[in-house]
Amino acid sequence: MQRIALIESLVRLSDHFSYEKLPKEVEKRALQDNPWFTPYYLAQAIEGIRFWFDKEKLESLFLSFAPVEKSIELGIITAGNIPLVGVHDVICGVLIGHRVQVKASRQDFALMEWFIDLWSEELEYINSTVKLTSSLQRIEFLIGTGSNNTSRYFDSLFKDIPKLIRKNRFSIALINRNLHDFEWEGLCEDMLLFNGLGCRNVSNLLLVGGNSIDPLFKKMAEYPILHIHPHYLERILFESTRKGVMNQSFHSTPLGIFQQSNSVKSTEMGVFNVIKVSTEEEALRILQQNKDQIQVVVGEEVEFGQAQRPEIDDFADGINTTKILSSL
Repeated sequence: MQRIALIESLVRLSDHFSYEKLPKEVEKRALQDNPWFTPYYLAQAIEGIRFWFDKEKLESLFLSFAPVEKSIELGIITAGNIPLVGVHDVICGVLIGHRVQVKASRQDFALMEWFIDLWSEELEYINSTVKLTSSLQRIEFLIGTGSNNTSRYFDSLFKDIPKLIRKNRFSIALINRNLHDFEWEGLCEDMLLFNGLGCRNVSNLLLVGGNSIDPLFKKMAEYPILHIHPHYLERILFESTRKGVMNQSFHSTPLGIFQQSNSVKSTEMGVFNVIKVSTEEEALRILQQNKDQIQVVVGEEVEFGQAQRPEIDDFADGINTTKILSSL
């Protein structure tokens, strides 16, 4: 199958791939299978992927690679923390020229099935190239996404197969200047979208010099409460109570708990680390020292409000998936 035909099929797909055209029965299954999903989260995830289906963007990324000499069986194990989180790997695998087996998370199976069915309606070739399965069979390369514990399980289960395994990561906001109102609003979305469960969600705030996050508290108070999952609000109350019992120092707001920290690190849901440094050099040193744990730096690598809207060539963990797949 010529790569240009695959690209054109994705461009056509953009006319049908939207939250407005998501079948109600698929939405119902998705919300039942993952209690952390909401209609708003589904809409945001779908629109973020649909944004990729631009002919110029797709050609710029994929036409630079020569066709593979021999297709392989590519296995993809997806996470279920964010709607359709594995679609990028599926697209890369198909457009590079491999046969793809997808072991989708039970929590995201309905949406992945919907995407693959829609794509196959645009191009029959997808039916013979992409297979949803409960068990990967005779794969020759694996892409797996999950927690640090899950990654160890993947390493053990597929010990004799070359693989790309993604582990836990978090994102950070670099605040080294006075932000505009729209940037504080965007940062709220970077922090709160998808309940903060994604590796691109900002959970650490790195303040340089005398910069303050007081404007952030104001914008969080204005954030649409309908965009927040009730379970998330319950977790805020739980964490606030727990930290209070443990006599920990923190600042509690209805949508998040802020705690001073000496280092950037993973946090509990709804908890945000605030790291204060005096100089830009200190901030850059922290970012460099923790680069293997950080997924994206908002305010440096992407604009505020764009953490959950990666471009199609913005690869997870900074590892170019297409380059790896084209070399197999």
